[in-house]
Parts: sequence; structure tokens; C-alpha cells
Amino acid sequence: MDSLSVQNKISECQELHEHHSSLTVLFFPFAAYGPINQCIAMGDVLRRHGHRVVIAVDRMWQEKLTSLGFEVYLTDLGDPTIQNPGEYWANFARDTLSKVRQPTIMQLEALVNPAIHAVIEETKRYQQQMRLILDQVQPNVVIQDNAACLPILLTNGVPFVRVVSCNPLEIPGPNVPPTFSGLPQDDHSEWDQFRNEYERVIRPMWEDFNSWVQQHGLPPLPDLQFNCESKYANIYIYPQEADYTENRPSVRRGIESTPVKGLYGDQLKLPNTMYGEANLPQTKVLPLVDLVITHGGNNTVTESLHFGKPMILLPICWDQHDNAQRMHEKGFGVRLDTYQFTDEDLLVAVDTLLKDTALRDRMALLGEQIRGRDGVRLAADIIERVGYENLI
Repeated sequence: MDSLSVQNKISECQELHEHHSSLTVLFFPFAAYGPINQCIAMGDVLRRHGHRVVIAVDRMWQEKLTSLGFEVYLTDLGDPTIQNPGEYWANFARDTLSKVRQPTIMQLEALVNPAIHAVIEETKRYQQQMRLILDQVQPNVVIQDNAACLPILLTNGVPFVRVVSCNPLEIPGPNVPPTFSGLPQDDHSEWDQFRNEYERVIRPMWEDFNSWVQQHGLPPLPDLQFNCESKYANIYIYPQEADYTENRPSVRRGIESTPVKGLYGDQLKLPNTMYGEANLPQTKVLPLVDLVITHGGNNTVTESLHFGKPMILLPICWDQHDNAQRMHEKGFGVRLDTYQFTDEDLLVAVDTLLKDTALRDRMALLGEQIRGRDGVRLAADIIERVGYENLI
């Protein structure tokens, strides 16, 4: 969408706001950094528009969200011994280390299957809990960003918006690589093999979940998908320059070269030429750097593009493989083999990207274009419009 179209949409929503009272907006994000940060960004815009924003989350996110001034309703279904998100994801990284070293096709059974199974079991537990939260909050619009749909959010009569904060390949199509594969767009030779393995590993679990959602009032899910589209609005947040729309229409030793300490930061000692903490304000740091070395998580990739920074990508799991491959084939960075690259490979990639002035100029221009579109503001305005258009 060009800048003029964005401005027109914003103007339309401003006009709606002038003629309506404030809304109550309920976010229900998956308890991970990506979905949480996306709902914070959109929720902040909505609060500035005068709306009440409520976030339903696991207890480990309560301190972070309340410190930012958000109203929080606790789902109270998480592990009470986990005190903060960093601890949870540190444990996850430790427990899955041997699995993420496998090729992506082997990760389907070793990592993707149990991860989706855990999400499904959590979703089933949330069904009754969210009914109570909906009764208490009385929202005008509900937003879910999760790997599996929650029937109560689609059947309770409140307008529902689906948000996808993962790579767009979460929404499959015949002319794009299979999700979680990290396979290239222009080489289809391994696509069918990966899809066949996905079918073998995932279908029994999908059939069980598909039956469960129908028992709770939903129509059958799309084949091998764990979410269904909203009739009100479906949003995924990904720069159009990196999207797959040319192949399908828009859908409804490296340790001393690492600049941030990460989840086990208190166990690392950085050399004097480096600075790092377990957590840093990433959007404050990115404008100051020339190059980003990342695992390919969706937030870091989209934020790096937002600020026009080339990337070196070392994917570990989930959609990180898809993001890494997409940045590589679009020429926005270099993908390295996470567990096989040498110090020389890394240094050559760093030198190549930093010395490529044409790339840096292109990335800077791309960043200007993305910032000009103000995607988070547009997403918040879509949510606002859904709420206003369905006020009783």
C-alpha cells in the first residue's frame, strides 16, 4: 500500500473516531516476544486514540505489561515457577538444543509437532478461561495472535481480528515454499518431500483439533491449518518488499562477534570492544548500527527492514528458517549455516555487507519507504474500524 493510500485510511479512521465513543479492545497474544511486542505496539496506538486496551496474558508477562501502563487480565494457566519470559525462553533453548541442530524436515517431528501439540493443549484449557474474561472485559473487538484458534473468540458475537506475527508462510499456498522449511522460492525440488513429511507428522494432530473446534461451534478448518480467517479483518505484519506477493496474491567462533548477550547473558564475558546485556531496547539500538546479526525471528527481521539494515541470518527453528531464506534470496542479507559456519565465513559476510555501499543505500531507501507506510498505525486503524463498524 502506498503512502497516499495509508494516509487516506488514517484519515477515514480519524473521522470515525470523531463521531464515536471510545472502544474496549481485548488482545489475546501467544506468550512469546513476537506476539506480545506486536500487541504492545498496536495497543499503544489505540490507547493514544483514547481507547481502553486490555491484554489477556500469562502471569510471567504481567510485570512488563503493567509497567507500560496496560490493563492486564491473567489467564493463570502458565507454570507458576517461571518468573519472567527470559527464564521461560532460556529453558526452552536449553531443552531443544539438540533438536534445532537437525535439518528442517527432521525438525517437523522433533520440534514442530510437540510445539503445536503444546499450543493446542493450552488452547483447549483457555476455552473456558477466556469465556470468563470476555464476560468481565466486555470488549468491542478481540484480537488473537496465536498458532491455533480459540473457538470462543469467534463464536461469542464480538468482532474478531486475526493477527499473524510470524512469517507470512504460516498462511500456506501452492506457489510458495512450505512453512518452517527454509526452502528457496526458486528451487521447488524439495517442496513436495517436505510437504509429504508435514502431512505425515501433522495430520493426525490436525484432525483431532479440527474435530474439537467443530464441537465448539466452528466450521471445519482449512486443511492442515490450525487457524481460520476472520470475517472482519486478517492482519499480518511484514514489509511488502520482502513478502511473497509476486508468487501469490496478498492473503486475506562467532561468540565474540555477537553484540548482545541473550538469554544466558549472565554466564558470558564480553571482550572490551563489545557491549551487551541479556535484554536491550532493540528498536533504540537498531538505528545506531550498520549491520544486524540475527537468528531470523520475525520481529528482528521486520524491525531491521524498518530501519534499513542488512542482516546476517543464523536460523534456529520455526519460521526463522523461512525469514532467513527470504532475506537471502531478496538480497537483504546473507544466510549462513547456523551450526557449520566458520569464523572466516562470518568475517567474509560481515566485510561483504559493510563494503557494499549500493546495498546499504538500497536498504536505507527501503527503510524510509517502510517507515513512511507506518504499518503498525495502519493495523491499529483497521482494528479501530472493525470496532466502530460493529458497535450496536
